[in-house]
Amino acid sequence: MKQNCWEIKQCGRGPKGKLVDELGICNAAIDRRCDGINGGINSGRMCWAIAGTLCNSTVHGSFAQKLGSCLGCSVFKQIKDEEGSNFIMFLHDDEELDTTRIATDIDTNCLLSKENIRT
Repeated sequence: MKQNCWEIKQCGRGPKGKLVDELGICNAAIDRRCDGINGGINSGRMCWAIAGTLCNSTVHGSFAQKLGSCLGCSVFKQIKDEEGSNFIMFLHDDEELDTTRIATDIDTNCLLSKENIRT
């Protein structure tokens, strides 16, 4: 079974995590918009595309604000390697993302339209 970000990082902020009562549950663990993408639960294998995720005890902002740090993250790299040519980087028409500014820098094979996501 594929691991989600909270399992890879062992941050304790995933579902039933040991730090949820103290620090709260991470947005990636509860945001269902990316459920199933890259084989993850909720947004557990798309955490870089979710605003307000917790990483290294810091709340990260929007996709555009955190993209640089996420591209260097071990979770991002592991999931990208595991998924290979099936890797999806972000939702193409997600209201959270301004894809027009970054689309030229990203392999278009990593895009997914909301119409193709199961709900």
